Amino acid sequence: KLKGDKTKRSGVQVKALLNARIIPGSAIKIESKLINGWFKVSSARYFGSYNDNDWYVECFCKEILNGDIPV
Repeated sequence: KLKGDKTKRSGVQVKALLNARIIPGSAIKIESKLINGWFKVSSARYFGSYNDNDWYVECFCKEILNGDIPV
């Protein structure tokens, strides 16, 4: 964001089971006791191996506001 930009967005970092459709730029819906809503994936890191690690994705997401969706 530029210095003069006053808009702030909520962000969230999530860890989930590996899903190849979760890529930067995609929209995901998060439903939990604390957070509910649609978020845009800003970055995603994928982890796992065949030997001993679990397969999962860690991503940072920004909240999608109503004004972001074209009518």
